[in-house]
Amino acid sequence: MAEHNPPRLSAALLVASLAVGSVIAWLLLHPLPWPARAFTTLLLVPLPALLILQLRVAEDLPPEAEREAVYLSSALTVWALAAVAMLAARFSDFSREELRLVAPPFSTLLLASGLTVVAGLGIMALGRLLKVEESPLVHFLIPRSGSEKIAFAGLSFSAGIAEEVVFRSFLIAALYRASGSLALAVAVSVVIFAITHAYQGWIGALRVGLLGFILTVPFLITGSVYPSIIAHTVLDLLAGLVLADWLRGSQKTP
Repeated sequence: MAEHNPPRLSAALLVASLAVGSVIAWLLLHPLPWPARAFTTLLLVPLPALLILQLRVAEDLPPEAEREAVYLSSALTVWALAAVAMLAARFSDFSREELRLVAPPFSTLLLASGLTVVAGLGIMALGRLLKVEESPLVHFLIPRSGSEKIAFAGLSFSAGIAEEVVFRSFLIAALYRASGSLALAVAVSVVIFAITHAYQGWIGALRVGLLGFILTVPFLITGSVYPSIIAHTVLDLLAGLVLADWLRGSQKTP
């Protein structure tokens, strides 16, 4: 019986840590109405912790035939988060201007989106230059067949829209209202965005953090989340459908 105690103890410590962290976040977010307060607490503590745990099971990959199912479940998850974010914002009286759900002039939209894509590709190229090794799960997620590429495109559009709504539009607005510091709100949102991509490994998560910061720049400059949505979607499509083999370099799919 004694040999089972360490895993149970670890689980108990994890649950206790999550509970304490959630309580601290809840208290620090007291300026927010309870719907935004509850969802922001979820984004700051339980969600990152759950996704970090993915690192422990990243080697237990699903069968190849289930790749499309993984795309679908991931897309549904990010859309669900975005829907809850918008509901929390709606019932916490966030304005469209606070959420930056306003369209900039068309020329500004194109310029900001294009420059952000170029900067994002620069980060990807830097990873290729440094020969960053991708995690097994990233290799698994690269589509092979035509149907998988279509499903991956759907996931790219889903992530581009929903993740920007959650981590740029909602989270920055909520943290800014709670703290009064835009710099703090941006820094925390970028860190959380990186942690939620922990399945890419720590180096991959760092790269995502840099991309998250780049995606935040047009959000701040234009006062709109739409350039970030476009750039995020295009970068995901390029990374998975066009540049996958080049970004991996000589690495072999496990």
